[in-house]
Order: sequence, then structure tokens, then C-alpha cells
Amino acid sequence: MKSIILSILFALQAINISGQFDLALIPDSLKLNADAVVLKNDERLEIFSKSKLIRTTSSEILVLNNNKNQINEIIIGYDQFTKVEELNITILAVDGKKIKTIKKKDFLDQVAEDGISVATDDRFLYYKVVENKSPYIIIKEIKTSSSQSLNIPGYSLYEGNKVSVLKSTFTITNFDINNRLRLKETILGKPTVDSTSMKHEYNWTFYNKTASRLKSERELNKIYSILPILENFQMDGVEGSLKNWQTFGVWLSKLNEGLDVLSEKAKDEIKTVIGFEKNEKEITKKLYRYLQENMRYVSIQLGIGGYRPMPAQSVHEFKYGDCKALSNYMKAILNVAGISSRYIIINAGKNALSPDPSDARNVFNHAILAVPFEKDTLFLECTSKDVSAGYQGSFTGNRLALLVNGEESGLVKTTHYNHTDNEIFNRFDIQIKKDLPAQINHQQKLKGIGTEFQSFHLTKNMSDEKFKIYLLDNIYKDISDLVVNTRKDTLSDGLPVFNMSATFSTERKILKSGERYFVETDLVNGNNELAYDLDKIREKCRIMYGLTITDTINIQIPVGCYIEKMPKVQLLKFDAGEIDVSTNNSDGAMLRIYRKITYYKGEYFMPDKGSVTDLLASIKKILAEKVVINCKS
Repeated sequence: MKSIILSILFALQAINISGQFDLALIPDSLKLNADAVVLKNDERLEIFSKSKLIRTTSSEILVLNNNKNQINEIIIGYDQFTKVEELNITILAVDGKKIKTIKKKDFLDQVAEDGISVATDDRFLYYKVVENKSPYIIIKEIKTSSSQSLNIPGYSLYEGNKVSVLKSTFTITNFDINNRLRLKETILGKPTVDSTSMKHEYNWTFYNKTASRLKSERELNKIYSILPILENFQMDGVEGSLKNWQTFGVWLSKLNEGLDVLSEKAKDEIKTVIGFEKNEKEITKKLYRYLQENMRYVSIQLGIGGYRPMPAQSVHEFKYGDCKALSNYMKAILNVAGISSRYIIINAGKNALSPDPSDARNVFNHAILAVPFEKDTLFLECTSKDVSAGYQGSFTGNRLALLVNGEESGLVKTTHYNHTDNEIFNRFDIQIKKDLPAQINHQQKLKGIGTEFQSFHLTKNMSDEKFKIYLLDNIYKDISDLVVNTRKDTLSDGLPVFNMSATFSTERKILKSGERYFVETDLVNGNNELAYDLDKIREKCRIMYGLTITDTINIQIPVGCYIEKMPKVQLLKFDAGEIDVSTNNSDGAMLRIYRKITYYKGEYFMPDKGSVTDLLASIKKILAEKVVINCKS
């Protein structure tokens, strides 16, 4: 260990001692499969108050393979609360000679577009270092200041794919000692702490991290950054607290005050929509349809407006708003009917993580509305044009969210969807004729989050011709003569249901070789793959949504032929799900295969016997089974 530390220290001092850099001083392990090596990186965050934070970065990066990694792309973000105070970049050859100096004026100043916002004050400075010959060294000196403390940029040891780290340090100095700094424990470990009556200082130091190790650690850990939180913060002069979820909800409630007010003219228009309906749930659904039909989603993220909705009256007049504005507007029009509702912020996305109940922090990216009734609660996705009232799907279902209601704010659970709600049904009727391509009739029914299988929930407005192309691109591979017979979107108990039937010919899924036919039993592309990615968290694996997939395969046996091989009948049970396979060929003319695969929502340890690992391995094996039909006379 001592020799390793000494070699690192010699490498770090090489430039300062001689003006030249000796590549031989870098450990071979750091150069192996690396496009760049961070020689030293010193990042410092100084907190003087809730409205004054200074961040400095001083780094030296050895680029081994030019233009092969984002390490030579320098990106510095800023907004109305963050200023770039100093920016100096120097490019050196390894012999110590200066190649060029890059100043702030040399950077491109661009809007940080997210693909959905029409207005945002997030911007970034961008410069790409392009040299004709490598290796070379990039020296960066950057200083930024921030006047808000709700969102404090963190630190990550990971600098990019194929980038090793010789030495990297991160230091936080909190001079506002009465304002508690909170740190979430991560794989990066705990800091050394130096506390005095004037400051609290936290330091992390990392040595000798190979590119492959950094990549594997990052892939296995969702939280691979140090993310500091100040319990008492301010943004745009509005002070708040992240002591717990209730205090954060109080701050958001303060931002929303007075924004759900409508003019008398607007109220009269809403009363006309309500008509003579008296049932509160039916009124809610009626007003939700009104919102969907008359308002459009437009993302606007300007300053504190990224957290404060635009007034409901403005939404009513302009007919647009972002998730916050539309949710607040829905709340306002429900008020006209005397129906109480609650504004909610949530972390949206198919595999988005729930907030940690014990660690209040700003981890949300979306807003919805909750309407509580006596026996249930309707969660309304106010940015959608077509989902039914109360349906959340994989976007916001099955997770914790923050209900914003003053002193009564706190975390709540959104709608839970399990394997009985989310279903995929397939029936395949296969007719095999000698010397002709096999004909298959396919009937499919998708329910709940099952409608998101291969993104079918996005096909509602497609023309028949575009839908046919969509099927060929996504679920039917290597087929011919596709005819879509029916397609229909309906509802069942508030859950979306999609039905489709189609016929096609195939020589790929049913292959003839000599006198034998080899029939695959996995007939639709990706049909039995888990609909949602397995989220690896260290040694754990998470299935967010239960799912049931049922396949019925009926194969007409040609006259004079017999079944030589068929799937094995079995019932396999695991912690994460089960598999049920049965067959029937009692009359000799028809082989009936029934297969049911069930995934259970939950977290599972990958190495455990009977866990999701064994379930997936068994499913893969079962789907690979073929039916062999022998027609030898």
C-alpha cells in the first residue's frame, strides 16, 4: 500500500517539479482500457449562508485517446441563481508546453433544452477540446456562485466511461454552523470531519480508481454521488425547511397560496360544464375530461416558477400550463363544485425511485392532483389527454409522493398496481399445411400497465396503416401477409384495456426441415420479457409492477403427422413469481399449450435461491422450448 501511495504522490508532483509529465509514473491499471486519467481533481463547496454558496473546481486531466470520451467536453451549467465567476482552461502537451488557453468568452452559451420546456432559464457554457494529437493535459479552474440553497450541486467520482482517477477530493466547508448540513450515505463512504466554532468541514479523498471499477460501481448503485442538503434553505427570497417532509410541504404550500383563484366569469363557465350532476365522483370525472379536452401541456421552468404554479385564472384564459399549473387549475375548478383536492409532487417515470421517508430532500420532477373520496382516492394525471380519471400506470403509480397541504403535508402512497391489475393475454391459433407457410391467428388483450407492453398505450391515435407498420417494427418479426383484423381501446374498472386481433404467415417461427416442423412457442417479439427493467441496487433487484402473462397456443396437427416433442408440463414457484405450463393432445389432431408467467412486485436479493434470478433463468429456458411435429409417412 505504501508503494502505491508513493507512486501516486510522485505522479501528482511530476508537472510541478519538471514542467514535464512522465506517463510511466501512472499505474498501468489506470491506463488499461482508459481514454483519460484524472490526475487530480479538487472540488470545494463553501457555504457562507442560505443565499451565498461558492463552488470551485481545480483539476488536471490526462487525455490518452483524443475525441473518444466526453471528458474533453467542458460543460458548466448556470441559471438566474447561479453565476460563473471565473473560468480558465489550459491545454498542455505532456512535455509541459502550453498548447492553448481557453477563456469564458471562447465558450458557447446555450439554453439547456430538456426537449419539453418552451421556457427555461437553465443555461450552460460549452467548449469541446479538439487536439490533433494525444496525449495532452486539460487543466481546469472554475468558480461559480449561487444565491439559492434548495438545490446544491453534488459531487461524483465518476467522470465518464473509460475514465480512471488517480486522485480526487471533495471538500464542503459550512460557515453557517447553525444551519445543519445533511449528507446521505452512499457507496462513496463517510467523510473526515473537522469542526470548530467557526466552521464545519467535511472531506472525501479518493485514490487509484480504475475506469472499469468506477463503471461497475456506478451501474450497481443508483446513488453514486455525494448530495449535500441544507436543512434551512431559501430560493428567490422565500425561506423554507427540509427538516422533514412536512416542513418542505409547508414551503410549497406557501408558494401555492392564492394561485387557485378563478374569476366569477370563469366559475360560471365551469358550473355550466358541471350541469345538473350531483355525484362528486362523476363531477370529478366530468371536470377532468373538460381539462383534457380544453387545456394543453406546456413546460415552463423559470426561476422559482419551476416550483410555483402559474395562476389558475391564467391557465383558464391561455388554455395551457405545465404539470404544476394544470394540477393547480384542476384543483381550482374542483373548488367551484365544492370538491376538496390535494396538490401532490412526485418523482415520475417508469422506474423512478420513491423518496426516502427518513431523508427529506427535493427529489421530485412532476405534479399531480389527489381527490379523496369516502372509500378511495382518485389520483389525476393532469398533463394527459387520454388516460381515464384515476389511472396512473407506470408513470406515477406504486410509489411515495409528497402531499402538499400546509401543516398536514406528508408522504402518501399512490395507486398500487399488482399482477392481477397488469395483464397480457395472447391466443395463437396455428394452422400448418404441408408445403405452405404456416398461418397464425393472434388475439391479444392488454390490461392496466400491460397496455404499456411495447408502448401500445401510445398507439391510440395511429391510423390503421401506421399501426400495421408499428406492429411489424415492434412485435412481429420476419413475417409476411400481416392483416390487422380488429383493434380497440376500452376501460375495465378504471383500467385501460387494449384488444387486437391479427393474422399473418411465418416461416421464421415455424420452420420446416425435411419431414419435420419446428414450432417456436415464443411467438411475439419480447412478449414474455419483463415489461419493466430490473432495477439493480447493489445486490438487490426490484420489480416495480406485478405482471401476469398468459399464452394459449393451439396448433392444428396436419393429417398423417404426429407430435414428436412438446413442452414439459410443470409448475415452478419462486419468491419473485411463478410459471405454470400444461399441454393437451388428447385427440391427436390439436395440441393445446397453456403457459402462465407471473411476476410479483417487490425487492429481491439476486444471489438468493428461489429469487428473481432463478425465475428469469427458468422463463428463458421455457420460452426456448419448441414443438416438433413429425410428418414422416
